[in-house]
Amino acid sequence: MIKKLFLGLAVAGVCSFFTTATAQPGMGSKRTITVFGTAEKSVEADEIYLSISLSEYQDDSGLRVGLKELEARFLKAASDAGIASADIRVENVSGFGSYQMEGQGFLASKSYLVKAKNIGSVNTLLSKLGDSGVASANTMYYSHSQVDTYMNELKVQALKNARTKAEMLAVANKQKVIGTLAIEDLEDLGNMAYPGGMGNYSRKPQLGSETKPMTKDIGMLMVNFVTSVKVTFEVE
Repeated sequence: MIKKLFLGLAVAGVCSFFTTATAQPGMGSKRTITVFGTAEKSVEADEIYLSISLSEYQDDSGLRVGLKELEARFLKAASDAGIASADIRVENVSGFGSYQMEGQGFLASKSYLVKAKNIGSVNTLLSKLGDSGVASANTMYYSHSQVDTYMNELKVQALKNARTKAEMLAVANKQKVIGTLAIEDLEDLGNMAYPGGMGNYSRKPQLGSETKPMTKDIGMLMVNFVTSVKVTFEVE
């Protein structure tokens, strides 16, 4: 697994400012500095989320192939690809009527959100499905199985980065950081929750900047995890 950690010690456009704040009665005022700390990590995705849609159709003999049969084929193909039923969720059910074509009538469709661990599983699934009844297949997003662990580590690193930045600015202003007064966790608004309760976070995929040796296997996209904190320190 390829990992890369970026420390946001000095980011253009990030505000840091000194203030004099009023403390609790009897304690006088406090001199403070407020900074933003950011931490980032890029790792190779090990979760691929696909949207696969099945649609009823009429075969060459004019017989309807229904959703029950299509779903049975789909679950068998997923099992052959090493994808557990627990990693498949119904995403949507729809249908349309085409009464202009004799005998066709109403045809139903069903779409699924599928979690695969690697490209090999995706290739096997699609090859097993074939084209009969498969209306569409699209990649929705990528993620990583250790997202919660990474985010917890990044929050700690972001806090350390904030303190480093505050100390640097305080020294430049001939002051010294003596304590922490407030910490605000800033969740990245670009991180979407997984639909269907299949996980906690999904991160926007990023292409890795590393130079990797050529292999016979095509690598996965890099997933970029970012977190920030806003911290107010007391200075003297």
